[in-house]
Amino acid sequence: MTCTTNTDPGGAGPAVYAITRGPAELRTAPDESLRAVAVVTCPGNIQSPGPWRRNATPQQVSGTLVCGLRNGVRTIVSTTEADLLISRVDATASGRPALDQLYKWWSLHS
Repeated sequence: MTCTTNTDPGGAGPAVYAITRGPAELRTAPDESLRAVAVVTCPGNIQSPGPWRRNATPQQVSGTLVCGLRNGVRTIVSTTEADLLISRVDATASGRPALDQLYKWWSLHS
């Protein structure tokens, strides 16, 4: 599914969500999504790529998180293991929001 409009103030631009067929495909799906991404460290000096955890269950890894630039646009790619989901959220073509704001938005919605 592709979402092109976000009404959240300071939120992400376009986003793409896909359900994978199983755990094996979920492990390889980020490779496809990251081919055009220049990986950077996530805001707060968070490892990228690296595991991410929900605030409600900090002891449990929820999936993988990658921050970067895709064709010059800030992007966050993540997987959610329990849902077999891979998602990519981007800043808008005008460059908004900044990566720290995009990460904050992603954190609130992941």
